[in-house]
Amino acid sequence: MSDLRVTNLRGRTAGSSPSLPDGAVVTGIVTATTAIVGSGVTVNATGINVTGILTATSAIVGSGVTVNATGINATGILTATTAIVGSGVTVNATGINVTGIITATSSITIGSTDVLTAISAKASTGKAIAMAIVFG
Repeated sequence: MSDLRVTNLRGRTAGSSPSLPDGAVVTGIVTATTAIVGSGVTVNATGINVTGILTATSAIVGSGVTVNATGINATGILTATTAIVGSGVTVNATGINVTGIITATSSITIGSTDVLTAISAKASTGKAIAMAIVFG
């Protein structure tokens, strides 16, 4: 093997880059428009494409999903086994767990009891208002 010691490599014609058909091993800084790292990572103008496991402090997946230390921010439809919305709402297979006030467009069920039906059947309007004030 021989060494080639040069200050600059230039393409055959002005403004063109030299070709390295077998690739290049570089120690230091590289400026590139596209880079392939091994067989699973490609870096180009649109981002980083990874096949396999990625460890990152944050990631943007497409245009609607951002993943970072605070969680996953998704715009659109999210399919998940568990979702935590803020600090007070958890959604999972057993239902919705809410800390705080719930505003619902239809009835709320606790266990097998429909809350609206139970209040209507067991209390007058005045009693229902008083219970709501006392119990939240």
